[in-house]
Amino acid sequence: MNNMIVNNIIKKVLQIIVVTIIILCAVNAYIFILQFIKRENIKKGWHVEIITNFINIREEADQKSEKIGKVRENNIYKVLDIYLENNEYYFYKIEISDTKVGWIANDKKTESYLKDINNPNDIATPTIRVSNKTYNVESIADIDYNHLDVWDDKEDYVINHEIYYEFLSTQKKYWIIYTITDAAGKTNSTIQEITFLNEPDDGKTKKIEELSIVYFKPDRLKRYLDYIDENYDLMLGEVMSIVNTNADYEPYTNINDTNLSKANLLIVNKYNKLKSDYIPSDLIDIDPKYGTGKLQKEAYNHFIMMAEAAKKENLSLYVSSSYRNYDYQLSLYNNYISLYGQEYTDSVVARAGHSEHQTGLAIDISSNSSDNPYFIDTKEFKWLKNNAHKYGYILRYPEGKEKLTGYSYESWHYRYVGIDVATVIYNESTTYDEYYAYFIEL
Repeated sequence: MNNMIVNNIIKKVLQIIVVTIIILCAVNAYIFILQFIKRENIKKGWHVEIITNFINIREEADQKSEKIGKVRENNIYKVLDIYLENNEYYFYKIEISDTKVGWIANDKKTESYLKDINNPNDIATPTIRVSNKTYNVESIADIDYNHLDVWDDKEDYVINHEIYYEFLSTQKKYWIIYTITDAAGKTNSTIQEITFLNEPDDGKTKKIEELSIVYFKPDRLKRYLDYIDENYDLMLGEVMSIVNTNADYEPYTNINDTNLSKANLLIVNKYNKLKSDYIPSDLIDIDPKYGTGKLQKEAYNHFIMMAEAAKKENLSLYVSSSYRNYDYQLSLYNNYISLYGQEYTDSVVARAGHSEHQTGLAIDISSNSSDNPYFIDTKEFKWLKNNAHKYGYILRYPEGKEKLTGYSYESWHYRYVGIDVATVIYNESTTYDEYYAYFIEL
């Protein structure tokens, strides 16, 4: 009898084990099929959008593989393949350009850095670049676009061109401006010197002073052309941004006194400086629960509103650095010089008179609620990216804009410019240097 009971128990246990194995196999098969389906979908034209600040591009689908670059937030790429490593990371093989591919990782277990998009329609802005400084043709009729480097997320773009000329002494110098436009109306341009074996008729060309394009400043034409001469692979918009913000000059040359009449919209950078005795007239002390130092009254009041809004979402914003006078900045700069040398110091610390902190409108923000030493990795930073403009603040030195701002990316440095202006800068993803050059500078 006892043997029969034992046998029945063993039989039951074996049945449970078999059923369990069958269920596990079925589940694994289901997961495999889903992954296979997802893989096939991605192979059939899926794209991926970067939704975090930036992600390293790797040579292979391996976290230890060599880094070959970075992709940044809001960029969208065609996915060529997908690979799951250790059930932890999804690796996407993406098409970075017509000739370059790489792998980017999405952390499957903790946080998503990417968003799958099925067949996006003209989401990205097309780009168009030249590969040679000068384009040589026999006549206008021989112009083609085969030498251009063109990219768009959809092949529904159109390329047009116009030819302009300028007089150099008694000779004409010709420029061809290519414009790419996609079906969604997004556009980009580039410019290239062009020479003709047969001189074109006057009616088929225009004076370059007649060039009509947003933010084109005729009085800076020579500087545009000089900069293009040395940087012919840049797009025209990039060249105009650089020249309009004076970033074509060497840093700390061609310096102007900051126009104080612009009040909250004054600019201080490597080309505009404050006098050594400048002190804002309405500085007030920051309440210790919000930070340290002093700020102009309006900037301070808006920071309090911003900090209180963040607090409702269990986030802590704290002003770790605010107003600095000229002498303090001079001492700080000299200390960095002694420790790190001139080149590095100039990329991270302003010289005295050139610091936004002297305006009483700039703050460095930290978090008291996070143990993370890198502000860029905190929830507070992610919140500020999407909300700071609602309270009149902008991220002053964004990533990828170092040439225009003159400083390395600073996720913690914010500048008060007022809600209306901050909203424009946020919506346009531009820098304050560009905004000032386009809309404020006379």
